[in-house]
Formats: sequence, C-alpha cells, structure tokens
Amino acid sequence: MERAGRHVLLVSGVVAACVVVATVLILALGSPSRAEWDPGTPEATLQAYVDAVWSGDSTLALSLLSEGARKEHEQNYAGSPFLNCGSEDDRMLVVVRTTRSADDTQATVIVRIESFSGSGISWDRSSWTHDVALVREAGEWRIADAYLCL
Repeated sequence: MERAGRHVLLVSGVVAACVVVATVLILALGSPSRAEWDPGTPEATLQAYVDAVWSGDSTLALSLLSEGARKEHEQNYAGSPFLNCGSEDDRMLVVVRTTRSADDTQATVIVRIESFSGSGISWDRSSWTHDVALVREAGEWRIADAYLCL
C-alpha cells in the first residue's frame, strides 16, 4: 500500500509540474511586450496617437495631427472623430522601419499591427502593415493623415 501511495504522489507531482510549466509558457508567449520610444521621435508620436485613438481620447489624438490634417479632419470627420478605429484590447503596434527625409522634416513609419484572439488553448493571430506619414511642425512630430485608423 505504501508503494501505491508513492506512485500517486509521483504522478501528482509530475502533473502539477506540467501545469506550472504550461502556465508560464502561456503567459510568456501570450503577452507580447510593448516598445517604449524616446520622446520627440516619430515612433513616440505615433504610439501616443494610437494610444489616444484606441482609448477614445479624441482631444489628444487631434492634437497629434499636423495642422493640415487637423483642418481636414475637422472639415470631413467633425461629427464622429475616430469612430470605429479599433481598441487596444487585442492589438499591438510593432514598428517595422522608420525613414526620415534628409532635412529631417518628414518621416514615414512602417508599422505592423498585430491582433490576437482566442484562449489559452487556441490562439489566432493576424497582422497587417501600414505606412504612416509624419511631418515636423514647430519642432514636434505630427501625424500627416487626417483619419489614420489602425
């Protein structure tokens, strides 16, 4: 009887170890980290804009648009700023590449937006890329697209 008890404890220990390892793997693989960009860079401006849009802060999002894009946005989208622009719940923004003009007044940030869904057993992942134009106004980077919706 004592031998059977040890066998049960051994099997229980192995199962518990497998559960712990599986949980750690799911947490490590299922929660991608977010990049932090230096303030004053095109990438940081884009991240702040996306955060504002995804959280519903249209005032901040509008302030991060260039003057021309803000005017165009107000003329064409004033009644529903950033409507249906997604949310931060299952998306992540990944910067693929940034290019700047020789005079450092324009930049293009190529981003990949990754969307995750599913449960701990099955994960679905989709992604798409988008080129985002930025311009420097009064020393600050601003989004040049009047209705950038990622």
